[in-house]
Order: sequence, then C-alpha cells, then structure tokens
Amino acid sequence: MKTTCKLFIITLLTVAVVSCSKNKRSDQNEPLSGCPVNSSCSYSFTDKADFKQPADIVEGNGRVFSYNAVDNKVCSATAKLYFKTGLSNADFTISGSQITSGQVLYNFTCPCCDYISRQPIGGEIKGSLAGTGKWLIKAVVLLGNPLSKRVDSLKINQYFTAK
Repeated sequence: MKTTCKLFIITLLTVAVVSCSKNKRSDQNEPLSGCPVNSSCSYSFTDKADFKQPADIVEGNGRVFSYNAVDNKVCSATAKLYFKTGLSNADFTISGSQITSGQVLYNFTCPCCDYISRQPIGGEIKGSLAGTGKWLIKAVVLLGNPLSKRVDSLKINQYFTAK
C-alpha cells in the first residue's frame, strides 16, 4: 500500500511539474502578420552576412534578416528592414538600445513620394529557430524622424526562410 501511494504521489508531482513548465515558443500560437494592403512582401535571412547603408547585404560574420515590402499601387514604394544577430544563436532578442545603436537598418525609397526620413528609434525584435532554414520573428520597430519623435511603427510576426 505504501509503495502504491508513493508511486501515485510521484506521478502526480511529475504531471504537475510538466504541465506548469513554461513553453518558450508561446509566440508561435499568435497569428502571423500579413503584408500591408496593396503590397508584396518577402521575409528571408542570409547566413555569413552583414549589411551596410543604404540597404545592401554584404559578406560578413553574422546572420542578417531582411523584410521587404513593395507597394504595388504607389510607384513601387519599397520599405526594407534589416537586422543582424550571431550565427550560433538558437534564439535572440534585440533591445531598443541595440536597435538604435546600428543593429537594425530601415530604408524607405519612393520615387514619387514626399515623405519625412524615418529611422529606427526603439522597439524590440525576438527570434527563435523554428526548424531547418526557418525562423519565427516577432518584431516591433519604432520609426521616427531625426529628432527621435515617433511617427510610425513596423510590426512583424512572421516566418523568415533562408535566402
């Protein structure tokens, strides 16, 4: 009887511990973000890469993620977001201070638009490896003018695939 009771208690404790453990990939349950209206988007990453101004991916020692959105109605206005991390990471977080220190690059080009220059001024980017050649990225990047006043934000919750 004592053995049965001990086994029951051990089983009960094991079930309680397993059911209460935190799932690191809880973001995978959130709906994926769509592409802006009238736009076509791409979400990719390149290993052994870096980026430079204005918006070029070059050879390097890290992993560069790139988001591109081309507005098909407004003279092919193009928004590009690049951010980088180490090659050995299985997950990562890029903080607001890292965003403003150059780990993130935003570029917007529009041949027929009159717009105010925007640059990353804050936010957070989280990424986790979701399989071979696939990353789940959840990003909120605050965009502002040179005086660091927020004028827009870019929100992405999407899978990025190897380029």
